[in-house]
Amino acid sequence: MNYRDAPRDLSDLKKRNLSVECPHCHLDIIAEPVTEPVSEIGGSYTYFVALCPHHRTYGRFCKPFFVVYQSLNDCITARYPIPSYDWTTYHQSIPDNIRKDYAESMRCLGAEAYKATVGLCRRVIEAICYDKLVAKIKGSKDRDVKLWALIDKLKEEGLITENLRATAHEIRHLGNYGAHFQDDELDEVSFSEAREIRDLTGHLLNELYITPFKTAEMRNKRQKKD
Repeated sequence: MNYRDAPRDLSDLKKRNLSVECPHCHLDIIAEPVTEPVSEIGGSYTYFVALCPHHRTYGRFCKPFFVVYQSLNDCITARYPIPSYDWTTYHQSIPDNIRKDYAESMRCLGAEAYKATVGLCRRVIEAICYDKLVAKIKGSKDRDVKLWALIDKLKEEGLITENLRATAHEIRHLGNYGAHFQDDELDEVSFSEAREIRDLTGHLLNELYITPFKTAEMRNKRQKKD
């Protein structure tokens, strides 16, 4: 199948990559099309109405939402209503300032502000470094510690793996293009790049905060039973 071609009908549309975050329950889902696709003449965009597969489960009752699908990259590029990301809904183990920045990056992605998305993700990485290395930074003679050095320090202290160090550096690199003017024609950030950086940042938050928190909770419950 040539994914550069717009989906011809509902059956064809369901074969495409319709992964997206539900604007209502915020779960990562495969959108269920409920209307025939309407495509641009000679364009790459297709429009349809979809439902979250969980719309009648778990008491969520997610409402239908409007979807913009791009056949060129075989992905959903927008959905409406644009989700309103409340930082208080993110996991309690993540510090408030980091939750606020990450929630704002999600809103920027939904508003197609891709440079702002990656710039905020870079800010999240920097905030993580300062949170995890606060004692080391306060004791440093160099008050202007570069982000690349902070990321490497996380690895040196055993707080992240080599793979996570590489992930953090990729976020830093692309975040620089979102935050600073460039003269090398690399200052444009695409939707797919912004979405990938958003997902990688979420992965880091999960590994550094949420997973350790849940593991500690499980350990405490087990020890109480022993």
